[in-house]
Amino acid sequence: MADRAPEPTPLLQRPLVQSLLLQAATRDRETGCLTAAYLAQRAGEEIARRQRYGGRLSLLLAAVDEAGEASGEAPSAVVRLAARIRARVRATDLVGRWESQEILVVLPGTGLAGATRLARRILVPGPGEPPVPPLVPSIGVATWLGAAEDLTLVVERARSGLVEARARGGGCVGVS
Repeated sequence: MADRAPEPTPLLQRPLVQSLLLQAATRDRETGCLTAAYLAQRAGEEIARRQRYGGRLSLLLAAVDEAGEASGEAPSAVVRLAARIRARVRATDLVGRWESQEILVVLPGTGLAGATRLARRILVPGPGEPPVPPLVPSIGVATWLGAAEDLTLVVERARSGLVEARARGGGCVGVS
């Protein structure tokens, strides 16, 4: 009796394919940040964890005020903003593309003062960042107020802070 060749592994069960599918489902292709759907899921988990065990949680909602769109091969303003934010957050923080030109940051274990300090650091260009075209972000900050507040409410308060920052001329932080 001849040895039979092993059955080939179905394509969707191959580890590399599974890894690529997971990355496509959870990472925004342009910015490298989490997708909005996956960020919402993870943020909901963080809120549930705070409801069970207590603790603080804050959000930043950042957007670029200037069009800041580069020509040619240069990265777009939202890509540059995402890179600046990712360079300043902790490994435990969640950074995702919330809407087409907005980046949402979930800061577990961070209160209003810490979130505001981080937002102010994000406003300042880092070393090696190209000065042209200018990147002028505005950032809204909100802290989760407790069990009665879900992710949607916290994001809306962060959006109010973002609107406030833009109303003051942009390039600043609005706290809600």
